[in-house]
Amino acid sequence: PVLAYRLPATGEYRLLIANLNFHGGPQYVYRMTVTTAPCVAYAFPPGGKRGAVCELQLFSLDGAGGWNTTAATLPLPPGSPREFLGTIPSGGQPLRLATTDLPTVIESEPNDNRSAATALQWPVAAYGRLSSGTDHDWYSLTFAKDQPVTIECSPCPTGTGYDYCSAKGQCTRVILSWEVADPDDLLLF
Repeated sequence: PVLAYRLPATGEYRLLIANLNFHGGPQYVYRMTVTTAPCVAYAFPPGGKRGAVCELQLFSLDGAGGWNTTAATLPLPPGSPREFLGTIPSGGQPLRLATTDLPTVIESEPNDNRSAATALQWPVAAYGRLSSGTDHDWYSLTFAKDQPVTIECSPCPTGTGYDYCSAKGQCTRVILSWEVADPDDLLLF
């Protein structure tokens, strides 16, 4: 966990770190870092093409319950793994970023309905974000009849950004809608 906080007054502060189940043991080790460097939680886009220079927006906690946004340019090393730790120009902790050998596209807002879909030429890696609970991202692609196709959709980098199902039972699902005679013919993830 990360705590980003704006201190209300000058003075001495105390911080308690404890294991909440109170079992303890020699395997319960931790590291605490205290710094004024920004805690960059995520970037958009969250990656790009290997060997390219990526223009990113970095989102860091502001200590008051909101976000600071900073523009950054980051080279994505050729030969890097699918996910790697990028060094942020402003300092602070490294940021997990995704890379691909495919051409990349960033969604074009507004693309919340079928008629405003972001057009893609495949093969492609598309980066998007669901900015609110009502955001829908539509994409359009053209395929040949009987064309085998694989579509993978996941948080990027994996294990970050959002959970597919929240503790309240609300699930994020990806809906792939095909231009077919029956508009109810949807693929659900």
